[in-house]
Amino acid sequence: MAIIENSLLGQISGRIGELVYYRRCGKTCVRRYVEKSVGPGTELQQQQRRRIRSVSVFYQALKAVGLKEIWNRAAKEVCVSGYNLFVRLNIHVFSARGLITDFSRIRLVVGRLPLPDMLQVRRLSPGILSVKWELKSCYSPKRQADVLVLAFMKSESVYTIRLAECGDVCRAACEARIELPEALAACPHCYCFFKSPQDGEVSESRYFNLNV
Repeated sequence: MAIIENSLLGQISGRIGELVYYRRCGKTCVRRYVEKSVGPGTELQQQQRRRIRSVSVFYQALKAVGLKEIWNRAAKEVCVSGYNLFVRLNIHVFSARGLITDFSRIRLVVGRLPLPDMLQVRRLSPGILSVKWELKSCYSPKRQADVLVLAFMKSESVYTIRLAECGDVCRAACEARIELPEALAACPHCYCFFKSPQDGEVSESRYFNLNV
């Protein structure tokens, strides 16, 4: 990749001969055009395609529950799209068959807010969760208003994400008792994070296996 500084060429985009011009982070860049293969490819290439297809479906599930903007926000800092950042951070968690290999390594969201100390999520009954945490670390008063978010998944091959209704449980509460609808009660995979109600910034997500 090369970056064009010449103002006469700074606004062009598209393919010219063997070169492709495109905009990135406010600058015009150029790369050599690569012809895409239309054949089945090698076994390794097919495996990678299965991974990418699965990651793409997973990302669509994120969009469906409103988590796309979180990735777009984080991606601006590294000058890529939210989708490309999600792929970069998560594709290694998918197997050659396109299945999730380790739910605890999935980056469901990415952000700079702190997670609370000693965060725990456990199932009290099929439809009720207990969420507890501590505030041993020093937080600004603004962080006390961050709200709890819980997301659920059912299996390694069905990429449907559902968010629980947590009300306005904030960081300062240090605990929550969440009643789950029937559709979520059977989901074993739970991700917990906190979100600022002021600007939408989030913490990293933390995984909990509710069947353990």
